[in-house]
Amino acid sequence: MHYLADGLVVREFFGKGGKGVFAMRRFERGALLCAWGGAIMTGDELRRLQRGEQFYAVQIEDDLHLVTPCDHVGGADFVNHSCEPNAILSGASNLVARRRIEPGEEVCFDYATSDSHDGLRFACECGAPNCRKFVRPDDWRLPELQRRYRGSFSPYLKRRIAAEASGRRPAQTAHQRGAELHQDGRALLD
Repeated sequence: MHYLADGLVVREFFGKGGKGVFAMRRFERGALLCAWGGAIMTGDELRRLQRGEQFYAVQIEDDLHLVTPCDHVGGADFVNHSCEPNAILSGASNLVARRRIEPGEEVCFDYATSDSHDGLRFACECGAPNCRKFVRPDDWRLPELQRRYRGSFSPYLKRRIAAEASGRRPAQTAHQRGAELHQDGRALLD
């Protein structure tokens, strides 16, 4: 279901979610580390899953998530968050080395570059000197993160960033437009 590069292994890591992905060999900058696969679900479908099932998802569009079925969890699902990551997104579902990664290092990326859904809220314990202490769904809006990860956000977040920079309203999904029209219709009836 997922791709995990040869030379990466999953190990127990009690400080961060129980497991992490670690390099057993050197990876040069730009090397493909993993690619996520899974079932594509809307935000509503994701929210209907049990909490444990929601945990293994990567947001790939405004209202779409790539979710690993519980019986296929493994490998790439255990890449943890860090506020000082050594990996970055390439597209919506591939992770590449942001810099050289040495043997023994944990492979991490900043979840602010992929996810913006309401379920993305947690106290961060990554230990990086620049740790944000809490990860929120709108961290992608932080100018410092936009500078640091320029070009390395998921495509849908790149579009949001460009729209906000130009003063335009970001494009809405069909689901969001429908909800807004429904809201407007109720306001007209009141």
